[in-house]
Amino acid sequence: MNWILGIALFLICIFLISHLLKKRKQRRQDKAMNEGWGQPKTDAYFNMYHISRYFENKREKASCYQVIETETCNDLDLDAVFKKIDRTSSKIGQQYLYYKLRVIQPLERVKRFAALSGIFEEDTLTRTLFQQELLKLNDVKAYSLEELTHFDTVEKPKILNWTCNKKVDN
Repeated sequence: MNWILGIALFLICIFLISHLLKKRKQRRQDKAMNEGWGQPKTDAYFNMYHISRYFENKREKASCYQVIETETCNDLDLDAVFKKIDRTSSKIGQQYLYYKLRVIQPLERVKRFAALSGIFEEDTLTRTLFQQELLKLNDVKAYSLEELTHFDTVEKPKILNWTCNKKVDN
């Protein structure tokens, strides 16, 4: 009977320690987010191939006012401009920022985007909640999220149709 009580106390201690470590990690992340808001990245590595993938695969470029071509982009050194102005907190945020640099939107879209981004400047609680969710997409693997949204879905092999639809006789 004592060993059951010992195991229960051990599991409760592990749970409490785990919970405290999560809270401490969350506080550190919140502090880093608040201090890093709008600050330049000092030690960041930029994989421009992956960052530019969203722009390259975006299908709605035709509805834009104008797209900055690759030659012009190279002449203006937009990659260096991107690295200088990048204040994003996720990999998909980097991809979207690069897209916004390369695509000139109509004026009404620019005004709408400015109004939406103004919300984050005014409401720190909303900004923090969004940043916490976007931090989950800050791994290098998050660059692949763009491929899931832009590439065609993989068709199910015909052999699976045959095996799944086969009737079983009883």
